[in-house]
Amino acid sequence: MVYLTISNEKAEERYLDKIKYVEHLPDQTEHIRRASEAFDKMTVPVIDGLKKENRVVEVDAEQGSEKVLQEAVKIYEKWLLRSKQGIDFLENYKNLAGVQSYENTRRSI
Repeated sequence: MVYLTISNEKAEERYLDKIKYVEHLPDQTEHIRRASEAFDKMTVPVIDGLKKENRVVEVDAEQGSEKVLQEAVKIYEKWLLRSKQGIDFLENYKNLAGVQSYENTRRSI
């Protein structure tokens, strides 16, 4: 599992920035607070359990979106390279997001 970590403040800032031009939406601050509380209560314990099993890779989502995407793609490449089906998938979609770094790794399998 790839877990994008971001502070509540940064997540709220990004969300509000995205919706600021939508006129028909009421103030979303309370909605954001409730969603954050629900995530902390219901999802974080699941993530913590998966971390104990070494099944979580964290990516700092405070970075720019391009950097986050690059890191996530590298993680998924490693997972996909573990199987023939994954290698075929990467071969067919290697231009996705302009990432082709798996080719050097692929030859060593």
